[in-house]
Amino acid sequence: MRNTPTALATVVSATGSAPRQPGAVMICTPQGKVIGSVSGGCVEGAVDDRAQEALQYGTTVPERYGISDDAGAIGLTCAGTIEILVERVDRSSFPESEALLTHRRAGTAVTRCP
Repeated sequence: MRNTPTALATVVSATGSAPRQPGAVMICTPQGKVIGSVSGGCVEGAVDDRAQEALQYGTTVPERYGISDDAGAIGLTCAGTIEILVERVDRSSFPESEALLTHRRAGTAVTRCP
């Protein structure tokens, strides 16, 4: 599994009453396992969808989530805004991803510095 790519979602900016601050990470596997959190549960499902696309197509996807007037929209209920970068990470060329995964599995808080 070490050479299996994963997707890494990182909060790159947060404004207002955002649930997680920049540096918060969520790791998504091709098997659908999610480790960590980028919003405390509000948008994790949508971020995992973007992560699966990043895994499949090798894309890097910026996403922005905030409060929405559209009842069917995915967003934050806390009136804040977060910007998340979702990227495919090849674990063999990004050894730090193993450390992130290990810490998140252990329940240790993890942040990613730019």
